[in-house]
Amino acid sequence: PDLSPAVNRVRSLGKRVQLVGVSDQHPTLSSIMCPLDFPVIHLDHHAADVKLVREKVNRVCKQCGNEESTTWAGADFFCSQCRGRYRKV
Repeated sequence: PDLSPAVNRVRSLGKRVQLVGVSDQHPTLSSIMCPLDFPVIHLDHHAADVKLVREKVNRVCKQCGNEESTTWAGADFFCSQCRGRYRKV
């Protein structure tokens, strides 16, 4: 698909454009015929550098109120003692 009309429309709204994609699946990203504000980013070239890092934080158990160090980032937190008893199935 030709992305030039979409890029031109976004630029006509005063926005700057940068295209991001996977080079193997979208070879047209490198052959856009209209000017871009930034170079195209191919995510597959950077995949080895991307990793999820979660730092430990102290959270309070929703059930018993005990504080525990965890990397869990979800809305509800249950300590290791309460986790098995109150886990949703």
